[in-house]
Amino acid sequence: MVRIPLDAARVGLGPETGKLNRQWNMALLNLLQRTGAIQVLAVDEDVKKEPSWTIQIAESQLLQEGRQGQGYFQELFDLREREQQSARQIVSGFEKLLDGGADECLLAGVFELIETGRPAVAECGRCDWCRAQNVTPPTRVRFGGARSVWQAPVTGTCGRLVLGLTIVHPEDPSYEKGLATLMGRLVGVGVEQFVVPDGLGERCVEFLSASHARLGFVLEIDELFRQEWALAELPCAILFPFGAHAETRKRLLEMAKSWLQDTNHRQLVVVAAAGEQVDGRPLSQIASKLAPYNEHALEKLGALQ
Repeated sequence: MVRIPLDAARVGLGPETGKLNRQWNMALLNLLQRTGAIQVLAVDEDVKKEPSWTIQIAESQLLQEGRQGQGYFQELFDLREREQQSARQIVSGFEKLLDGGADECLLAGVFELIETGRPAVAECGRCDWCRAQNVTPPTRVRFGGARSVWQAPVTGTCGRLVLGLTIVHPEDPSYEKGLATLMGRLVGVGVEQFVVPDGLGERCVEFLSASHARLGFVLEIDELFRQEWALAELPCAILFPFGAHAETRKRLLEMAKSWLQDTNHRQLVVVAAAGEQVDGRPLSQIASKLAPYNEHALEKLGALQ
């Protein structure tokens, strides 16, 4: 370990240094850490004492002298120059957006620069550019699903359930007292996203935040019906609302089957009360070729290695 005083001055500076010199030294140490040459272990910036950083040297070339040492430092400063050029380009692009010099929507351009590096929203229809192009404001923002930006398959989840649709009869169909237990059992078999009755989303999110779920996405049924959000290609559970209107049950089943087809039959759990019907027929007969599970069976499945 090496303790580096932040008031250290390069050759040519006088014995008295100040804030700018300390900032330069901190910037240099941060650069060295970004390149993996050092690791900062402790920071003491109290100017009333002797401000210093404690580091560990991870790259032996940092201590070389002569041409080899100069060449190594030149590589570091070349990296710093490229970082500065990239930052200047981003700032320049942002200034063009604000000044109206960019040939695109202000809102979409800001999202592209700051958020994702690609357009994430539709044109706003209100900025000067949109008005000049006769672009009207969108009436709604429609989400196309995580697949459009998250193309890598998710593996290692839900290995305890067969592919396709599995029906589970909950111990508490009203979800008033047994919701936490049900969610825990679903997480235990690898379910990572949940469609839940309206009004239960916040409770489910609170539970999942303290659970062992890797992701734990939650949508309420109304959000899914409005199609402003879409399900990701992840093992999913749909909690049928107790006592729901027949049209709601039918629509949920249709969306479940459509999602299965789109995802090449991912694992999908439909949680519904025993005796639930769709179009006058038992859900367990028309939704799945498998016999339904009772909720407690999920606990046994989750315990399997």
